[in-house]
Amino acid sequence: MGNASDLDALVNGLLPRLYTTAHWMARPPIRPEDAVQETLMHFIRSHRQDPARIRDPLGWCLSVLIRECRRRPRESSLPTGDILSPAADPAQEAADRERDRILHEALAGLPDDERDPIGLHVFGGMTIRQASEALGVPSATVHHRHPRRI
Repeated sequence: MGNASDLDALVNGLLPRLYTTAHWMARPPIRPEDAVQETLMHFIRSHRQDPARIRDPLGWCLSVLIRECRRRPRESSLPTGDILSPAADPAQEAADRERDRILHEALAGLPDDERDPIGLHVFGGMTIRQASEALGVPSATVHHRHPRRI
């Protein structure tokens, strides 16, 4: 990862996961786009100072993203469309929007210590072990707070 194009490729590879995770984890008044932007600024700054320090870029970014989602101001709007997969037709798109709304409300109703492991595991695509390392909690804690809770 010695040059700018390598860093650009790395950041572009992280963006889809970061945006998806931010949209699901952010609660009003958090703006997901702002949380992702702040996360990437921290990542790029840290990577330029000492690239070897960041062994797991996705895990590192998701840990920062959690902190950003807890403190950044945001509009109260929900994400539009289905973030996880494209809809096949208008009826499916409407059903997906309703599912997204219900899931977002369910996640928003959870306390941070329960929402964060679910967000990292389900929407961030991390394994239970990676989510536990990112949060600094035992794997059993993340496993206990698995998506069955929603």
